[in-house]
Amino acid sequence: MNKAQRKSYCAKLKAQGVRGIIKSEYASEKGLKSDQPVNYTVLWLSESGQPLKVAKYDPYRVMTEYETFHYDDQGKLKEKNYYEPDGSLSWKETFYYDAAGELIEAVEYTADGALDARKLNVFNDQGFLYKTRELNPDDELTFFRIARFNDDGSPVYITLRHAKGFTMSSEKIKYDANGLPEEKVIAVGLRGEPIREKYEHDNHGLIETIREFRGNKVKSLIKYRYFAQTFESHLRRNAFQKVRTSFSNVEKESAQLYVQKASFPGGDKALKNYLNAHVKYPDEETKQGVVEVKFEVKSNGKIRRIEIHRGISETLDGMAEELIKDMPEWVPARETDGKTVDSEVIVPVPFLK
Repeated sequence: MNKAQRKSYCAKLKAQGVRGIIKSEYASEKGLKSDQPVNYTVLWLSESGQPLKVAKYDPYRVMTEYETFHYDDQGKLKEKNYYEPDGSLSWKETFYYDAAGELIEAVEYTADGALDARKLNVFNDQGFLYKTRELNPDDELTFFRIARFNDDGSPVYITLRHAKGFTMSSEKIKYDANGLPEEKVIAVGLRGEPIREKYEHDNHGLIETIREFRGNKVKSLIKYRYFAQTFESHLRRNAFQKVRTSFSNVEKESAQLYVQKASFPGGDKALKNYLNAHVKYPDEETKQGVVEVKFEVKSNGKIRRIEIHRGISETLDGMAEELIKDMPEWVPARETDGKTVDSEVIVPVPFLK
């Protein structure tokens, strides 16, 4: 699901007042008819339709693992934490975006904070995500994904390849007349039997059922149920084990509010274009990713107090600082009375091969 599809789906959930989803997986049509799931996945949603928590349960509704989602003040996902049932952290992901809000880098860490892996997203000139590189802790390429799109940017063919070049799997996605996913065909390796997933949607365009086929035989089914105000009471009545982490840990970060935040002349799109035109990746550099530069925009628009908020390497950090120093003056932040004021800004500077 691309950015536009996720936004559209969240809007549908919000419009229907959905605050929770229960996905029940069945091993066969017979299991569905007798309502005997092999596992459950439960999602808690915010008012805007974004996931707050996801928990997985066995057939007896005993939790096996869960995740929490953390957002910034603009609603962008900044961190996901993965937990064991007892509340101990298993691992986590942090996310970094470009100036236009596109996800550029995802970093995985172990429970003790050690770097485990990184994913780098590359977008084409139309703004579609067409390549994802997966790197190990030594920044060596392990896998990469390549996507092809239809005219509206929906992915229609995705291949996963090993760093050595051979194809590990491929996905072919078909959409119906309303632009909703209708079928996905997944081929693993060269000899494996393809897996077909068939999607059914309700009248609101929300997924109702996913059936997985091997050949003509149904191998598994996932049934979606959507809840509004009755969600928590349904979980209690059906004895789902309670998630230990409270929602206070997943609320959006607070931020100082202005009537108008400081901005690059022309806005975020102009800032992205400026960075794309001026960022030059050095041939001798091996590191990749997003350098975050923090600086102060004075009430007169001048840039001061530049520092690296999140660095990658000495070379790339230095290049990012110089790039910010050479920027034109910004449009300063304004308070409610219209007065221009000093404010802090963090700008992501992507460096991708």
